[in-house]
Amino acid sequence: MWVWLHPDLDSSKGHERLLAFCKKQGIGRIFVEVTFSGSGDAMTLDRQGLLAALLERAGEAGIKVEALDGHQEMSLEKCRADTLQRLEVLLAFQANQPKEARFTGLHYDMEPYLGERWRNGDEAGVMRETLETMAAIRERVNRERTELTIAYDIPSWYDRHPDTLAIEFNGERKNFHEHIQDLSDYIGIMSYRREAAQVLDICRAEFAYGEKVGRKVYAALETGELKDEPEITFHGARPEEFFEVLQAVDDAKKNSPAYGGVFLHYYQSLQVLLESE
Repeated sequence: MWVWLHPDLDSSKGHERLLAFCKKQGIGRIFVEVTFSGSGDAMTLDRQGLLAALLERAGEAGIKVEALDGHQEMSLEKCRADTLQRLEVLLAFQANQPKEARFTGLHYDMEPYLGERWRNGDEAGVMRETLETMAAIRERVNRERTELTIAYDIPSWYDRHPDTLAIEFNGERKNFHEHIQDLSDYIGIMSYRREAAQVLDICRAEFAYGEKVGRKVYAALETGELKDEPEITFHGARPEEFFEVLQAVDDAKKNSPAYGGVFLHYYQSLQVLLESE
């Protein structure tokens, strides 16, 4: 489940509510947004005390926590130094944490297609720079010999454009999503729909490639309010409808070696859906 920054989380009681909700709903992994202050060698991780406390409580509860970071330009070459410095700060924080109270992974929500260059037709340049940044992240994490996993969220449509979104990288020409899967431990697909068949269809190519290369793939369901696309979110739906689709996706893919599970977006809206009277 994605957990974006919210004032309710800036307290011990907020952490208790979050973890109690996860236990009640059977959520075993959360992606908690991290933010930074400063730049270069002066960069620091915000809310370190709160994060350390949350990691300790989550460890005791058996819930995995991944550091969630991302913005639409962070994968571009012009932002790469900053992106890698954010990684260094996270790795330093991680090294100072007790083993039982550490992040279990790095979770990136990079959306480079939202930027001006992509919109103006430079998909190839943006893809290449994004993959170079992802490769640099992979190399740095591997060099640390850490147990941290690396994950990326991707939209539902990368595989729908085999001509324009195929690119050569590391000597191989593949679809953008396939290169991303090569560079990560798993991916999450923003497969936001309210019918299980549509969710599964959206994820078909990524699951097939995941089975080929031994990478996990996660589908995702949306519960937040989307005024422009209300048909793809469970906001305002009956909880029973949400659980029916969740179960149908799980039943359909549970025997696939590439199936990791289903991501839920996001904490506050999921609370409203499942706990409002």
